[in-house]
Amino acid sequence: MKKSILMLLSAFGLNAGMAQSTTSTTTNSDSVKPPLSVSTKFQNDYPNTNATWVMDGDNYAAEYKNMNTNLGTRIIYDMNGNRVSTHNEIGAGKYPVVIGDYYTTNYPKEIYTVWSSDDESGNTTYYSKGKENTIWFDKDGKYMSTIPVSNSKETKTVK
Repeated sequence: MKKSILMLLSAFGLNAGMAQSTTSTTTNSDSVKPPLSVSTKFQNDYPNTNATWVMDGDNYAAEYKNMNTNLGTRIIYDMNGNRVSTHNEIGAGKYPVVIGDYYTTNYPKEIYTVWSSDDESGNTTYYSKGKENTIWFDKDGKYMSTIPVSNSKETKTVK
């Protein structure tokens, strides 16, 4: 799980970008540009942010790392530029305590990173993605489910 977390973190900014406080990394040579409606919406929402674009199913995801906080962000848009969800990496101790309790009880030796996921309606859930599973928690940090990584959507890097 530690290697997966490190790989996930590295996807959010191994190379410095052109933006002042954010950075991104493109890792796939089979890249395509997101539709203009998507990239325009992103630039309006997050000016001066340099992101890596990846496919998330039929949607487009902008991924970047905030250089001030050293935490990752992933914004997912549909093909028309409507925001579907926002995912933010959360620093230690800034997520519900029961998530930490869950890991202490079930994975006492694991190093984990918690992300928040806010959908278009403002509903928040939390998750932690490991090598084999993604563990989901509700808005209060209560365990919801474990989903094998093999069931996750395939992503493709987009320029």
